[in-house]
Amino acid sequence: MSILFWDPMIKAATPGQLNLTEDAGKMLNRFTQLMPDAHSQIKDILGSFLLSLDLNNEILEELRKAGLNKEPQSLVAALKN
Repeated sequence: MSILFWDPMIKAATPGQLNLTEDAGKMLNRFTQLMPDAHSQIKDILGSFLLSLDLNNEILEELRKAGLNKEPQSLVAALKN
């Protein structure tokens, strides 16, 4: 279901694994539309649902490759002021 964050999250992480960052970035945009504060919550959410620390770390790494670790523009603007 596209209204759940799992679908775009996994679809962003998969191309990230393959270093297809453009494709990963497109799905990451969809993911962050569904979950605007994903950068601050995703680690806790994954840990709540997935019991494998290795799997959690792998998904987080691939989302970082897709661009999740980049600071949101609103946060960057707030820090500059």
